[in-house]
Amino acid sequence: MSHLPKISRTWLYAAIVLALPGFDPVARSQDSIPVPLVEVGARVARGEKPRIRAVVTCEIIRGYLFVADESGALCLMLADSKPFARGDLIEATIAGYNARDFWHVAATAEKVGTGEMPAAMEVRGTEISVARHHASRLSSVAKVTGHSQTTRTYMVDRKAVPLTYEVILTECDGLPVRLCFDPGSDLRERCPEGALVRFTGAARVHEIKDWAVNPYVAIWVDDPAWIEVIALPTFFERKEVRRALRIGGVVLAGLVALAIFGAILQRRHLRHLRRRNEELERHVAERTEELREALERERKLGLVKSDFVSLVSHEFRTPLGVILSATEILLRYFDRLDPEKRERHLEMIRSSTGNLAGMIDEVLLLGRMEDGKLTFSVEPLDLRLFPRVIVDELISATHGTNPIDLDLVGDLDGARGDEALMRHIFGNLLSNACKYSLPGERVRFEIVREGDEARFAIEDRGIGIPEEDRERLFTSFSRGSNVGMLPGTGLGLVIVKRCVEMHGGRFQLDSAPGNGTTATVWLPLFVTEMAPSAAPEMTAIAP
Repeated sequence: MSHLPKISRTWLYAAIVLALPGFDPVARSQDSIPVPLVEVGARVARGEKPRIRAVVTCEIIRGYLFVADESGALCLMLADSKPFARGDLIEATIAGYNARDFWHVAATAEKVGTGEMPAAMEVRGTEISVARHHASRLSSVAKVTGHSQTTRTYMVDRKAVPLTYEVILTECDGLPVRLCFDPGSDLRERCPEGALVRFTGAARVHEIKDWAVNPYVAIWVDDPAWIEVIALPTFFERKEVRRALRIGGVVLAGLVALAIFGAILQRRHLRHLRRRNEELERHVAERTEELREALERERKLGLVKSDFVSLVSHEFRTPLGVILSATEILLRYFDRLDPEKRERHLEMIRSSTGNLAGMIDEVLLLGRMEDGKLTFSVEPLDLRLFPRVIVDELISATHGTNPIDLDLVGDLDGARGDEALMRHIFGNLLSNACKYSLPGERVRFEIVREGDEARFAIEDRGIGIPEEDRERLFTSFSRGSNVGMLPGTGLGLVIVKRCVEMHGGRFQLDSAPGNGTTATVWLPLFVTEMAPSAAPEMTAIAP
């Protein structure tokens, strides 16, 4: 029977005992006077069916009881699954014993009154044993090591009934002890990992041969008041603090990577200047025009550098300030904050870290474009599946703040293009449409085939683009004057322009302040041979 489930073996054993010839479930032993519980084991071993009288100290589920008297305690399993309450004084006739699970078996039990709960025994983890403490009420001090939830199956009224209960994992003098209790209380919150608690409850002590390999002591706690928090964990032992420190480490690593990237750019820039100066000294007389172009490039690089420094000092400072503020609040007022406020500050840290990472990704992508490391690769493209994936990803990233209506018109089969570049194009345009629209405003995304081209139109009803800002829309680190506190790097349209350019397409913006924006992209996705254009048409006009 070793292959049978544990609960099945227990009830099979009980059924065999109850089916023995001459067994009468309600018959008393020859001596009808209740015997002390400490003698029950020896009497059952001699084939007797002793009568007991004991107080119920705990009920796991109907028919599974912990009982005790002045002499000792035992675990009692009733064949008829009759319910009892803590403190009931019962009488029962013991019919057998399951040595593997330490359950004494009885056909039924009767309540004869109300008894006094025995005092809990104060023990240490090193003292707990099957012989002395199984089924007894114990009390001790332990350190919380974690939390879990367990579901076990018990036979109630001859039916398998699952029982789910909460577990606080603790360590008592080196011995793992599980504190088991019904769901619905606040014990998990009151007893965080690392806390020192005093517990009281009925013990299920399994065979403890090697504590380091197979310890098993379960304490059943009927009343949440039986677990008392003696001391909370130290500040750096708290899970929330460790999580905040990990997030801070990620942010610090990102800042270090950003500093390294800036140093590399600066070093490359200085090398370039040195080569150009040496060349100009040799050819100053005959290369005047080339010198003028070089000086113009230097002026633009200076502007880019200035804009980049402005971006770092402003846009990067905002998420970093949020991270620093939320971290300081958690460090200073952690004990005074309720769990909801702690989670809100941690979410602020997570969100700001994501915004910072997105800004860094855009800077890195533009750097790859400037260095010519971003390649153009034409592959078959499913124009019905691809835009749905982009829309689903954006809705998931923005938590659905702005619904996106996708409209696919005509036959879109046979398209070929670079999916990675198109992700940058429409990811940026759709993200801008949602970012600069009020929550709940709908965004329309239409795809139409026009001969050898596919026309992509993204229309929103957002804040629009001021007229005075349109001339510099496609300049790095430039943003509209009406964006307010909305985060951004001013690189989105620059990246869109470069990707459309690599596709040999056209791009147009129609916008007016307060009336929204329509971004239209034409890409030659249905031509037989596709080559990137050197200078696509880019326009920004008012409707």
